Amino acid sequence: MRMGQLSLRHRVIKNPRTWPDLAEEWNALYDEQTTETENCDITATSDWALSLLECAEFSKQPQLFLIESENSLQGILPIYEYSKDFLGITSNYIAPIQELYSGRAGMLLGTPSDAVFNGLFAAIRDSQIDWDVFVFSLVDGSDLTNTILAAVRTQSVGLAALESNRSPFIEIKDDWQLQSATLPKKFRWTIRKGEKELVKLGVLRYEHVYESKQIEPFLSKMLDIERNSWKENAQTSITSQPFQEQFYRDFLPRAAERGWMSGHLLYLDDRPIAHICGLKSNGTFFDLKESFCDEFKKFSPGHVLKKYAFPELARCGVSLYDFMGDCESYKMKWTDKTYVRTTYAVFNTTLAGRLSRLRATVRKLFA
Repeated sequence: MRMGQLSLRHRVIKNPRTWPDLAEEWNALYDEQTTETENCDITATSDWALSLLECAEFSKQPQLFLIESENSLQGILPIYEYSKDFLGITSNYIAPIQELYSGRAGMLLGTPSDAVFNGLFAAIRDSQIDWDVFVFSLVDGSDLTNTILAAVRTQSVGLAALESNRSPFIEIKDDWQLQSATLPKKFRWTIRKGEKELVKLGVLRYEHVYESKQIEPFLSKMLDIERNSWKENAQTSITSQPFQEQFYRDFLPRAAERGWMSGHLLYLDDRPIAHICGLKSNGTFFDLKESFCDEFKKFSPGHVLKKYAFPELARCGVSLYDFMGDCESYKMKWTDKTYVRTTYAVFNTTLAGRLSRLRATVRKLFA
């Protein structure tokens, strides 16, 4: 394939054990992305994919689709396969491995992105994978999203938006006074009151975790907080979900080695009572998980922790805080800024593909 002076070729890696060989080129492609929320986030990196590969169960070996120019990697798409049954017919699905668990993973494409995506899509169609539906997620309104959707519409396939999720983000200020000034007066009072009440109970201390040697102690403290949080009974804590616990045990050491790790702990005396488990990269902080011990709920320890964490993140060069996930009420106390991530399905012309497209259309009509 040739686009102007750029000659592109595709390659498929069927042995996942060789994926680490591409880690540096893979992450270099991620580093080319700008920091805006419409672009791919850190869950698009090789390290995230390798931890998913290590911790998830697959019916078939995932495959890695590459688009390369003469001198560099231009596009990368790690694909896994699964199936769904409907009306007695099995549909074979493919999706980026990050669809299992991620944020704004999207697709890592170089420029021109339409030629790179078309190359990846051609590689998938020419592969030996028997697929009926191709599922992927993109952030609404970005140039990349518009380019990919336009490219899909030139193909002889169906396209549908399956669902959309809105996520909040915060613009980090240089100091707490400036940050606090952006918050509603009542919420500022809640944070001040919570901190004062905690100080009456003991010594309040903050710790920023970012070095490899800190990971094991941080994991232990984070998981202990998760077990003692409201999330445990709701079955949304890390400790109530074996896959997530295994994933974080595998991924966080990788993140620390890359210089991405950014964990935050609030202590009352020597006891950790709140945590934020996150990553920082290219000026953005990604809030993967956060929680607090339920017995301290009335003191808002999660919000108090952010009073300490935000100035530290600003000192580290962070200007954007991505909450990730849904627009839960505790997040929206901090911001009114959001982005939307939409999951799309591309339907092949197979019988199962056409049936899946019909099913998606009917569901949308009655949603």
